[in-house]
Amino acid sequence: MVMFSTCACCAPTYLVAVTVIAALCISGFGKVLKHTFPTAKLGIKIYKYISMVANILILLVAVAYGVLSSNENARRFVFSKIIEAGAVYPSPMDTLRCANIQNLHGRVLEIGPGPGTNFRCWQNNTSITEWVGVEPNPYFQQRQVVESEARNISFPVSTVWLKGEHVDIEPESFDHVVGTHVLCSVDDVRMVLKQVHRALKPGGTYHFMEHVAAPEGSSLEGWQQFVAPAFFVVGNGCKFKTLWDDLSPNTGLKGFDVELNFVDASEQVPFSIIAPHVKGIAAKL
Repeated sequence: MVMFSTCACCAPTYLVAVTVIAALCISGFGKVLKHTFPTAKLGIKIYKYISMVANILILLVAVAYGVLSSNENARRFVFSKIIEAGAVYPSPMDTLRCANIQNLHGRVLEIGPGPGTNFRCWQNNTSITEWVGVEPNPYFQQRQVVESEARNISFPVSTVWLKGEHVDIEPESFDHVVGTHVLCSVDDVRMVLKQVHRALKPGGTYHFMEHVAAPEGSSLEGWQQFVAPAFFVVGNGCKFKTLWDDLSPNTGLKGFDVELNFVDASEQVPFSIIAPHVKGIAAKL
């Protein structure tokens, strides 16, 4: 059996895309039946029912899209439920995800942990003394508890239910900061990176992995721009961002020694539209 997995902010987009494509396929199949049996009452009747189903599906998607566009709380709720329903363990992304963070120690701050997906990377880690999450979506609260228990997490865990830009972090209080698939949906990337710098002890490290915009002028960039409006709404604010300058030591990560790499995750994700990633480790000077 083939199992697909993707990051949190991308899965809802696939759901909308599959629903619309299915509706169009149903409508198209109905037209084929109509032309195949132009005088047959059964063929016409089947076409009418199929067209009705297709139109209902499209209407439901349109209504849902409208509600999610105007109601942030609804977006958060739906987003959390879709992510929980689509959770896969183990996931094809685990190798990339965990290689960057599995050997951490001391106090760890994670920005945007969502349902606690990264707990799978620390189920055998006895060097972490405390984990603190900063997450704006309170609907992930129960799932974080379930994940920490399922992975036998031995260190204390707690979450501050605020956006990363707004939380008051004690200066130089963490050994590591983690961010996985989170910067696409923050309002102010540079402000979040300032919070990272503030939180870390001297010599502490920021471990990040983010999906990014495709190279300018590429066909993939065109596809990303095409789905961007739906991606933003059902992905709970996620945008395709370049992030390369933001994560550079000369701009967004001033005061860090940065190891920054571009990663093609085509083998780990089911759709190439979110395959481009940047991944790295930044050490606070």
